[in-house]
Amino acid sequence: MDEKRALTLCGGGAKGAYEIGAVRALYELGEKFDIITGTSIGALTGAMLVQGDAEQLNRLWEGLSIRSVMTEGFAFDGSLETLFRNKGDIVPFLKSYVNKKGADIEPFRKIIRDYGDEARFFASPIDFALIAVRFPAFTPVEMTKSRMPRGQYKDWLLPSASAFPAFPLCRIGGEAYIDGGYYDNLPIDSAFRLGASTVVAIDLNPEPTHPHHAVNPLVRYIRPYRPLGSFLLFEHEPIMRNISLGYQDTMKSYGRLFGFRYTFRPDADTPALARRVTRAVTELEAGGGLPSGRHGRKGTVWPFLRAYIRRESFSETDVLAAALECAGAQSGVPDMEIYTTDEFEKLLGPPARGHAGERADDAGGAGAGLPAGLKTRR
Repeated sequence: MDEKRALTLCGGGAKGAYEIGAVRALYELGEKFDIITGTSIGALTGAMLVQGDAEQLNRLWEGLSIRSVMTEGFAFDGSLETLFRNKGDIVPFLKSYVNKKGADIEPFRKIIRDYGDEARFFASPIDFALIAVRFPAFTPVEMTKSRMPRGQYKDWLLPSASAFPAFPLCRIGGEAYIDGGYYDNLPIDSAFRLGASTVVAIDLNPEPTHPHHAVNPLVRYIRPYRPLGSFLLFEHEPIMRNISLGYQDTMKSYGRLFGFRYTFRPDADTPALARRVTRAVTELEAGGGLPSGRHGRKGTVWPFLRAYIRRESFSETDVLAAALECAGAQSGVPDMEIYTTDEFEKLLGPPARGHAGERADDAGGAGAGLPAGLKTRR
């Protein structure tokens, strides 16, 4: 029996840009998939990949704006400042919302009509499944390629634009459907039901949507280290940022890059450097651990690193990355570039106060950063 490889894509609106970067990396790495499953924006992205439209998908996302998605909408990041800044758009949006029982998403429906190609979808050898939910019964529907009636392909992509009550209901054959995220926002189990032996899963949340699959040896589970923003933040800059993050995190998962909040390119010296830093951690632990930080707590080095890395077990390279990143956050080093360790160390300066230090707190829970004992000591 041939082994089948699957790709599973999460729902999340504008955060789906992360998946575009992840797919770009997967294709560069030579990955090929026999099965693709997805929910919401992940279903739409997955369907276009089944069609063979990866390049078109890239161009679509790089040109998206909120008006590409809804008629009277505005890019919303969840802040009051954004509401005040867009107050001129709020009244038309609310009127449209009330009249249509949800946001007017005709532009997004047009994207589905324009980019969906039923003939190429069904001609593709790649199997497919998406998740929708019947409303008001709230029962799940796993619509697979084999079950999907001819002529309804684009109809079944429309529940990906039906995150009720924000977006209107979708009707197919007299029944109402809403976004499949109400049942399973990352349908890894659907991939296994279709016969997958192994799955590459792209989550859009820092905390795993399915914790049991995050540790499943049959699943390569890729997720962001930091939040990706609002599901309605369809603006060019955050879209391009999330595409970049998806690419970097996927390359990290395959060992081509490493790091967490920051991204590093390994070189021939990386393993020896990682061993030296790990020894330094061990020495600090033997000497009593970290001093009290700004939170007034006495801690030790390994719990500090475990909190930063967010895994119980980690490699020497993970320890190196955590040491560099804590220092980088305190020094205000930009975190969207790809660095060698030499380049990064040259950017480290005295700890910055205020925002950079707060970022270190958010990332690892110990804003005092790593002490001198954890310098890489070349």
